[in-house]
Amino acid sequence: MLILLGLVLILIAAGSFAIAVATSVHYTTQIPLSGLGVSFAATPLIMFLAGAVSVILLGLGSVLIRQGARRAMGRRKELKQLRKDATAATGTADGSPAKSDGTAKIPDGSTGSGSDTNTDAPLHRDTE
Repeated sequence: MLILLGLVLILIAAGSFAIAVATSVHYTTQIPLSGLGVSFAATPLIMFLAGAVSVILLGLGSVLIRQGARRAMGRRKELKQLRKDATAATGTADGSPAKSDGTAKIPDGSTGSGSDTNTDAPLHRDTE
């Protein structure tokens, strides 16, 4: 149904374009235009074509924005799934998820105290 509606709209647009071009060819009246320090004169056909080009560019821009947003959303979903899979893969050896006590682990295996002023352990390990 939507394909049929799309085809009908395309036919109507093509017909209106043909009528607009056919009827404006006979008009030679120049319409003066000025703005932003630029002045020129254009025929109704040129103005119509400029409007048609701007609508086409607007539509293409909209399509590109939509595709870019869809692609970014797909990347975010994939990254979220990969992170979820990686978290699930770091479970225990028997396949059950690792239990967490809610504290951050320091690379040497001990748990942090939550304070940067901990003086229990030396800051540097010297190998002498």
